[in-house]
Amino acid sequence: MWLAIACVLLFFGNVWANPSCNPGKAGMLNVHLVCHTHNDVGWLKTVDQYFYGSQNSIQLAGVEYILDSVVRTLLEDPEKKFIYVESAFFFRWWDEQTDKMKADVKGLVERGQLEFIGGGWCMNDEAAAHYNAIIDQMTVGLRKLNETFGDAGKPTIGWQIDPFGHSREQASLFAQMGFNGLFHGRIDFDDKNTRLANKTMEMVWQASQDLGDAAWLFTGILPNRYSPPRGFCFDVLCRDDPIMDDPRLKDYNVDEKVADFVKAAETESSGYATDHIIMTMGEDFNYQSADMWYKNLDKLIRYVNARQGNGSRVNVFYSTPSCYLDSLHQANLTWPTKTDDFFPYASGNHTYWTGYFTSRAALKGHVRATNAFLQAVKQVSVLTGLGADPRLEGLKEAMGVLQHHDAVSGTAKQAVTDDYSERLDQGVDGAFEMLAEAYRKLQPGVETEESPVYCSQLNISSCSVTETSDSFLVTAYNPLAKPREHIIRIPVPAGTAYKVTNYQGNAVTVQLVPIPDSVLTLPGRNSNAKLDLVFNSGDIPPLGYLQFHVRRTNSRRILTQQMSSVYIPEASDQLQWFNQQEGSLALGMDTKTGTLKAIGVVRPSGIDMIKVNQTFLWYAGVNGNNSKEEWRSSGAYIFRPNTSAPFPVSEGDAATLKVIQGPVVNEIHQTWNGWVSQVLRVVPGTLLLQMEWLVGPIPIQDGVGKEVVSRLVWPDVNTHKTFYTDSNGREMIKRVVDYRPTWKLNNLEPVAGNYYPVTSRILLDAGDNFKAALLNDRAQGGTSLDDGHMELMVHRRLLHDDAFGVGEALNETAFGEGLVVRGKHYLLHSEFGDSMCDFGCLHRLVGERVLLPPIISFTPTTATHHDWIARDNTKFSGVRAEVPYNVHLLSLEPLGGSEVLVRVEHQFQANESVTFSAPATLDLQDLLADWDIVSAQETTLAANTIKKDLNRYQWKVQHEGGQQRGGSEDAQRGRKEGRRQDAQRGGGERGGPFTITLKPMEIKTFILVVKKASDRSLFTKKISQVRCSNVCLSVMAGEGLLSLRWNNHRTSFMQVLSSLWDKHKYSDVTLACAGKFYSVHKFVLSTCSDYFLDIVENTPCTHPTIVLKDIRPQDLEALLNYMYLGEVNVLQTDLSRLIKAAECLRIKGLAVPDETPPQYPTDDTKTGSLVGAGSGQEISTAAQTTKRRRTDDESSNSLPSPQRKKKSARTSSAVEATGDSICSRDQQQEGESDGSGRESHDITTTITTTTNNNNNNNNNNDSHNTSPTPTSTTPRDMHHSQDSIGEMRIKTEEQEEEEVKCEDDGGDGSEACLAALEVHLGHPDDPHQAKYDPSLPPGPPLLPQPYPSQPQSFEEIVSQALPGPSGLQGDGTGAGWEGSRGKGGDMASFHLQGFTQQMEVLEDSVHRMRGSVCAEGGLAAGGACTVGQYGMELIPPPPSLAPGSSSSSSSDPRLDLDTGRPYRMWRCLFPDCGYTTDRESWLKQHFRKHTGEKPYSCPFCSFRSAQKGNLNVHIKRVHYGGLQPQQQPKTQQQQQLQHQQPQLPLPPLQPTTSNAQSLSKPSSLSST
Repeated sequence: MWLAIACVLLFFGNVWANPSCNPGKAGMLNVHLVCHTHNDVGWLKTVDQYFYGSQNSIQLAGVEYILDSVVRTLLEDPEKKFIYVESAFFFRWWDEQTDKMKADVKGLVERGQLEFIGGGWCMNDEAAAHYNAIIDQMTVGLRKLNETFGDAGKPTIGWQIDPFGHSREQASLFAQMGFNGLFHGRIDFDDKNTRLANKTMEMVWQASQDLGDAAWLFTGILPNRYSPPRGFCFDVLCRDDPIMDDPRLKDYNVDEKVADFVKAAETESSGYATDHIIMTMGEDFNYQSADMWYKNLDKLIRYVNARQGNGSRVNVFYSTPSCYLDSLHQANLTWPTKTDDFFPYASGNHTYWTGYFTSRAALKGHVRATNAFLQAVKQVSVLTGLGADPRLEGLKEAMGVLQHHDAVSGTAKQAVTDDYSERLDQGVDGAFEMLAEAYRKLQPGVETEESPVYCSQLNISSCSVTETSDSFLVTAYNPLAKPREHIIRIPVPAGTAYKVTNYQGNAVTVQLVPIPDSVLTLPGRNSNAKLDLVFNSGDIPPLGYLQFHVRRTNSRRILTQQMSSVYIPEASDQLQWFNQQEGSLALGMDTKTGTLKAIGVVRPSGIDMIKVNQTFLWYAGVNGNNSKEEWRSSGAYIFRPNTSAPFPVSEGDAATLKVIQGPVVNEIHQTWNGWVSQVLRVVPGTLLLQMEWLVGPIPIQDGVGKEVVSRLVWPDVNTHKTFYTDSNGREMIKRVVDYRPTWKLNNLEPVAGNYYPVTSRILLDAGDNFKAALLNDRAQGGTSLDDGHMELMVHRRLLHDDAFGVGEALNETAFGEGLVVRGKHYLLHSEFGDSMCDFGCLHRLVGERVLLPPIISFTPTTATHHDWIARDNTKFSGVRAEVPYNVHLLSLEPLGGSEVLVRVEHQFQANESVTFSAPATLDLQDLLADWDIVSAQETTLAANTIKKDLNRYQWKVQHEGGQQRGGSEDAQRGRKEGRRQDAQRGGGERGGPFTITLKPMEIKTFILVVKKASDRSLFTKKISQVRCSNVCLSVMAGEGLLSLRWNNHRTSFMQVLSSLWDKHKYSDVTLACAGKFYSVHKFVLSTCSDYFLDIVENTPCTHPTIVLKDIRPQDLEALLNYMYLGEVNVLQTDLSRLIKAAECLRIKGLAVPDETPPQYPTDDTKTGSLVGAGSGQEISTAAQTTKRRRTDDESSNSLPSPQRKKKSARTSSAVEATGDSICSRDQQQEGESDGSGRESHDITTTITTTTNNNNNNNNNNDSHNTSPTPTSTTPRDMHHSQDSIGEMRIKTEEQEEEEVKCEDDGGDGSEACLAALEVHLGHPDDPHQAKYDPSLPPGPPLLPQPYPSQPQSFEEIVSQALPGPSGLQGDGTGAGWEGSRGKGGDMASFHLQGFTQQMEVLEDSVHRMRGSVCAEGGLAAGGACTVGQYGMELIPPPPSLAPGSSSSSSSDPRLDLDTGRPYRMWRCLFPDCGYTTDRESWLKQHFRKHTGEKPYSCPFCSFRSAQKGNLNVHIKRVHYGGLQPQQQPKTQQQQQLQHQQPQLPLPPLQPTTSNAQSLSKPSSLSST
């Protein structure tokens, strides 16, 4: 093994020595005296008490007196120096100073006498602080320093002298902030001894596996923690003797002091590599009387240096850390490197500082939740133009204080901890006022009677608004820059049902879930809520919100349907599986012990079982007196169990079980005892296990402190005692039990010595076949003591102090009992991944969503959901396009004026994910929908230095092996490229693209100058409110005319178009797809697609509804975004399917060239042929004055795209669309081609318009019969083969020369044409229609969808397409619907009444049309028109027909020349109908479209049909023919049939495609 020396450039350009620094003397041992004070931002006293010096009985400390005293002393002597760290205290002092004092202090900073080191709002903790919060708190402090003092006040050194262990990510962040070095005060005592012996106390820390030298930072370990050498503390708080230099005194001690100092200097230098050493002259809250320090140090410097004349080589002078680092840099040595971190920290053989990883778990959770809230408020402040605000600054500063190493660490006194929590609450209250103000700004012209309310006690299922309001609005804001689903839980009282309406007016599936008993009995819980109202939000837009309208209803039937199924399973020796819906995560429970024993992915072939055990245990903390190392107690800092084996929390490690099931969530409630319980929660269709634990009050009556852990064991998994933990929530670090990379460990504490901080996750990796991750919602301590083990400590309650200063035991109480803590863990396994999202993708994306959950607020309202939709802006997104999945928007923050701070990061490590570890590219402009970027300057991570101006030191480093890890040429080349891109982005006048590329783990920070994208009122959603004031005025030469040019004309129109799409206003056509309705505009559809143009031009309805059968809702939504916004983001894996959908719908720009739009003839006698460029498809057109007609001359062979054809005068006008089936999962027959080499499905959608002279009595099989031949189907495709069987026709009936007249629906001006629309799939007796083939395989059990040979009314089709209202999942068919949002695409049929605003409009039209028919003849007793009341007439035959048989009953027995049968035609007399047929029975069936009559009822359920054939299909497909009429139908809960696609977890990404399989609930899951 040999050492290679590499020169690594950590800066570009020359770095000159600081002129204010003393360079020392060559050949001398130069001692840099660093005068400093360490001011905790809260510890034994609160922040306020420390600043003002109150409560001195606790600790004698007053920060304002320190700064007063130091500044005064520095002004008196220009040779003296001082450093200060905590900006929170400094700026509090600064704000109280006079202008003259501020000017004097600026002079001290410019001369280098007063130097800011670190510079963050506090000296943050490095174990429990999340990197998001670390960056924020550093940015607050550094930017304030920059704004106040300019470059002179810019820190270049990190100063982490008191945190109890040091993370690798902290060093990486400092390096990215432009720091040159970092100094630590505490490292493991064995590590320190080893380094002193090897002279490796200073090193280059290679702090990232992926970022290279950009994350390398010179790091030094201070010799005496951060204290002066023994005997040289000259403060009022110290007991060391001063230097008494009067020789007349009996206690004269100059010689003694000098000798002791020289010895201390020489001893220290033996452990360091250069002839420069650093000595810290200060301690906690020192320099309240600065004269004491400086007077003695002046003497020390004078007398020590005087000995140089006698041969002493010690040279002493005032210095700073930056001056000291400059001296080391000039030494030009080769330095050792470090790649791991400094955890865990031990100060003795039995003193591992690993307890604080978990201490005060409630506070840790509070901090993490507030971080998410802060990010949301910062984002909304930018998006709505609220800008920087004192209320926002207040929350930022409160969060900055909480990152302190005695705050989030949980190591402060209880009174101080209470003050910390109060600061967070006050900050949240003020910032929420801004959030409410932003919401109001997004509702222009809307005056609401109530303001939004933020319920901070949702974690214990308590919220006064939701418990007492009859109706309220729910607003869910998504702080991610990508859409996400979320399960919303709302505490509500028992005994009432709820109707939840989403932003589109559609009803939302809800479930009422019992709140766990352990939560209901929480000490101090004052709530009437007994249930959680649970529903899936659907996709919440990126940086946007969705609103929901919630209303109570007294319906007992709805309440019964909404209530969860609750039962207690019987104890059994067999493993019992729960949640067995395909594509979901099944849970295998031991019902005897009540514990988890296995998980499994439910696949068509069965459950892929993975063994895993989970339970709760507790360690007994040592109750020592701390008089000796071996008698150390477990306390706030120290974790020291008295045995290596923990104890079970209950006798026999047994828990009781309660099973909760429903359509939204399935839960298992576990209760071990009165102080430990847990909820195992799975969302159907997802692969993620949520484990919501509740621990407390921890009993201490036995006199034993307890430390509770959750332990998972994966049996038979060999992980070689290796596991991985995150570093502050970012990069993962390898851990090995009883091993340290830099010294030989002699571990006398086998449990505590292997605990590490787990800020976001702990991983196990046993190779390609096994990877597992356990994610948490707050910082905790964790380990893997044995192979396959995962252990996280969740709560601690101890009875003794550990004697490290706090002075009180960690014994948290509330309401007279021990504190109860509730939190969540999330379990992932590599089996949950797939080729689209592997294991690395899963844990990164789930971690992102756990870090930033939606911000939920509630607003009481008296508005109905109709008024709410019409009045409010119910959906909002602040981005133009979502970011790629491997990119995370880290910061979006107002800086004041027109400046905005943006940070984006690549959130994957290299080689972590096959797909998402690749570099990511995004356009910064996409992050701001309503703002245009004027310029962008890339800065360092803390946004206080322009990146191109950054200069960092270069160092020579040692590493093993012969390959150089990085070089100066590579670094220079990278920085040149960075400056080139920065110049391109930040050129101000030059502008240019704002597209950036991120490498794995890379963070880029920008300061943007923005302006409003248009002068319309921000985020206005109504055309009447658009302002057009941005006018360019110029004088036309020679004419004396003024030219008024609207600069933002195109932008404004595009944004109004986008807003209309978001708000669904002024729509005139509805697209129905897989149970979803989309209100859109004919103008947009016709412009973007000739397919829709054909439909619009040939459908005379003012507001038609078009049902698209074979298009997935996700693809349709993407295409609508493409048509309205001009662009859409799509995963590469989804591109081919989206293109196929675009081909089916002939979307211009995707499937059809759009350079030369077709020109349609206006003369009704003209016909033409239009050939799409490059498409090879001929399109025939014909135009008439009143309408278009087409006839088919060709057979209905499958075509790759819609095509116009001619038809004879006796056939119906049609627009046909055939192409690849996008939604269907059918496997296409190999070799089947459309002629272009591309395989296709025979799927046809037809819009038909019939006339009064188009007789339907032709017996011959026309060449235009569009019934396809079913393709062969494998067993895998049995449940979905019906998707490719027949054609769907949406038919509008009209008379020959006049269009169908539609009644106004009384809504917002749109008209619904329901009576004239039907989905026509053929009649069983109609020779022109496809026949039902009983040999075809049955369909899915939950979807009573008719076969192509069975006609159905439009009302029936809509009832099957629309989701029901809350609780109305099903129409009594007995088929339960467990999927939320139609996962898997299949739903039961539903009633029409009262579901949504759209359905009520349609239903109203139906009732009024029924009334118009029945009014003439009156109503029957049942309320429906009887057959005898139908209006019909017999049409006389035309004279051209041949004489017929005398046997005909017609008065004019003539023959139809086409059929040879007696002529006999019936006409419907319904107004504006004109339907004709030669069979009276067909006319009676036709009349049911007008009356809504459904005379045929199912004997097994409440399904009714207008035609007997449809009823037969329903019975075959829903009930499988397995029930006999005399059998009782099963209940919805008993059936437990599921038909869903598997989805990725939390929230689902693009689901993997697999065939659904119905799984019956095992007998053990029967309802009680």
